[in-house]
Amino acid sequence: LRGKPGTIAEVSYESLVPEDEAFDREEQKPQWFYIVRFNMTDVWDPYAGADSDTLQAEISELWLHPLD
Repeated sequence: LRGKPGTIAEVSYESLVPEDEAFDREEQKPQWFYIVRFNMTDVWDPYAGADSDTLQAEISELWLHPLD
């Protein structure tokens, strides 16, 4: 999903990101996690399904960037 446009559908929760938790980096600041909705036609080229098909993923704010 890297580099693909998506829409924040929901704010999920705040927590340490998994890579900080896995290495016991408790001193790191928690990050917000979001449910992000992607249009499948933006994710897979070419996509043969309906134009309205979507995919949702939970992503930490660390990996999100605003669209230009």
